[in-house]
Amino acid sequence: MKTCGGNRWWIKQAALFIRRESGTKELLIGIACLLVSAGLGLYAVDTREWNARVLIWAWILLCLGLHSALSVSEATLDTGSGQVSWAWGLGVPFFRRTRPLTAFDRVQVTTPAHDLSAKAMHCVVQLVGEGGAPEVLSRSTVRDEALTLAEAVARHARLGLQVDGGRVRSDEARGAGLEDGSASVEPSLPPPGCRVQVREEEGRLEVLLPAPGWKGGYLSRGLLGFALMGFALALCGLIVVRSRVSWSLLARMTPFMLVPFGFGVAHLRRALVGVRTTWHVTVTLSGLEVVRAGSGAPQTTRVSALVIRDVDVREFSEGAPGVSPLATCPMLVIDRQDGEKLVLGVGLPRGELEWAAARLREALAGRAEVRRAQAHVG
Repeated sequence: MKTCGGNRWWIKQAALFIRRESGTKELLIGIACLLVSAGLGLYAVDTREWNARVLIWAWILLCLGLHSALSVSEATLDTGSGQVSWAWGLGVPFFRRTRPLTAFDRVQVTTPAHDLSAKAMHCVVQLVGEGGAPEVLSRSTVRDEALTLAEAVARHARLGLQVDGGRVRSDEARGAGLEDGSASVEPSLPPPGCRVQVREEEGRLEVLLPAPGWKGGYLSRGLLGFALMGFALALCGLIVVRSRVSWSLLARMTPFMLVPFGFGVAHLRRALVGVRTTWHVTVTLSGLEVVRAGSGAPQTTRVSALVIRDVDVREFSEGAPGVSPLATCPMLVIDRQDGEKLVLGVGLPRGELEWAAARLREALAGRAEVRRAQAHVG
């Protein structure tokens, strides 16, 4: 029996159960509400003062106490009957609703880096289909718990698996990840006008992600930086002209003008770094070598093939070039088994990133086959 957030889940024969029961905190709150409710009821009976306010509060606390102490909810995926059901109750579930499994085509995991809603502190595991609203199965603040449950549900129900806005992985490709040759797929042709360069030589696949240039959010960020710097300088010049070079007034206003000027410099610097950043990814027998260049000395990161969970394209806000902190853009994500992510290709078109990700997945799967063959010969 495993956990995901406040839920316990297990598989029994053809059914996967996800059950939530009251924890210690909810149980204590429920007992406290029930005791207060009983106290108000005894007070009303003993004094025979049937005060409407006292009775209403007693009833409210009784309902809250029962809900906190005894409420249970359960989701069941039964592949034998082809149904998924959600049940609620007190002590045991007795209210139930059911939907066919065929109404869903994938299990989706939404992580805080992608979900910018009020519940962004939780990873959400949900069933998603084309013809209806998503159905939530569980939430957890631990990403690995949510991914483990999502993979189990996808495998049990034979559905695709999608992490954030990435590709939907099939049951065959998901079986053992990139270490399994079944994950290898024939790469599609590059999209028209693709600037991503791919070359293979001496058993190494090299993928070059070019600098995005002044496209998308980088242009707006650069213009905002120029505007803030210009505003500060213009205000400084206006003070000098109007006050006939009153250096004392200028000295007092300088700290206030430095604030927009500093923000302008920060925005412009980030835009200049982003538009010049290139990524050079090399697939070797041992894993990936990623070189980031464009500003300062090149930075090299090596990732072992044994710890790579997936290579995908997803929408993220962290590092997005837009001015708004809520802005998102597609990024190529190298997902590790330990939950860490390496994000690259910010600012490039999604189609080009998806083609690059497909080539990297194919190369990693091919290298995995070579390693297995060498181990078998050894």
